[in-house]
Amino acid sequence: MSLKDRHKALLYHELSKLSKAGFAITSATAAALDSRPPANQRLFLEELQRGVEAGKTLSGAAGAASANLTALEISVLKAAEEGGKIAEGFAHLAHYFEIREKAARKIRGGLLYPALLLHLAVILPAAPKAVISRDFQWQAICVAATLLGIYLLLGSGYIMFRALSKRASRSAIIDGMLRKIPFVGRVRHAFALSRFCEVLHIHLLSGSGPVKAIRAAAQASASGRILAACRQRILPAVEAGNPAGPVLIANRGRDFPPAFARGYSTGEESGRLDEETQRWSITFADQAERAIDRMSAGLPRLIYFLVLIFVIWQIFNMANMYFEPIEQFMDKNL
Repeated sequence: MSLKDRHKALLYHELSKLSKAGFAITSATAAALDSRPPANQRLFLEELQRGVEAGKTLSGAAGAASANLTALEISVLKAAEEGGKIAEGFAHLAHYFEIREKAARKIRGGLLYPALLLHLAVILPAAPKAVISRDFQWQAICVAATLLGIYLLLGSGYIMFRALSKRASRSAIIDGMLRKIPFVGRVRHAFALSRFCEVLHIHLLSGSGPVKAIRAAAQASASGRILAACRQRILPAVEAGNPAGPVLIANRGRDFPPAFARGYSTGEESGRLDEETQRWSITFADQAERAIDRMSAGLPRLIYFLVLIFVIWQIFNMANMYFEPIEQFMDKNL
């Protein structure tokens, strides 16, 4: 059974709270089940509990669950488990899905008026056409076909975007393309950087070596460009015994902001890299939230503008429909 963003935010928040209190995963899921959650959330908790009791890792049990968990969630849970910071991993996912749910609500609210306007723009011009032609059935079919075409176009675009987003976690080319999309690209990049820093922070706190920490952070970022930069440039330098800071600085802002690269470099030199990555994780999460606020305000306006163009076009069509018979009559009688 699928879990919506609000369900995931609630579940991860509860599991984070219980994990911070010292509960083992099986005890945390049992305590969450005692609160009598809805059926879809209860099923996920039961599957998670059975998987861990059967000897699976947390990420393995979560990945085997029937819920629609993403590769991003599995990657963060795996990194949190390996780093011994499960509560922090749950907390990061809870915050991520809270922001997503809030943005979705804002966007849906902003799209109500453009959606109503679009339907009126399709339906209203059909009324006088039906009166003139006296073929109400044909006009009703035309309206239904037009609306169905719009729904299919929007649905296909959404499915394609979801598929590209999934592939972008491993493809630098697709990730770069999506990053150029207005509003959406900035949100994706800020979230990717936040996940990178959060997982890096988790591993550094647990005492993991820099190679393992950077590799896990790159995977958790779900960004093809960040993954490629780490694999091709950063990890080879670190594996050779060199610091990652100079490589990040040489990146010149292509994948990592220059300010972050400088902060990372000084964090390495001062031995305070764990504090630096935590600070940047919070900074990037705040940037992502602000970018989502701009997207939830700007995207409905963009769609409203496009719908308005369609409405104006329909008005001209209606005017042409009224004036064309008059022009024909005048041409015949002159």
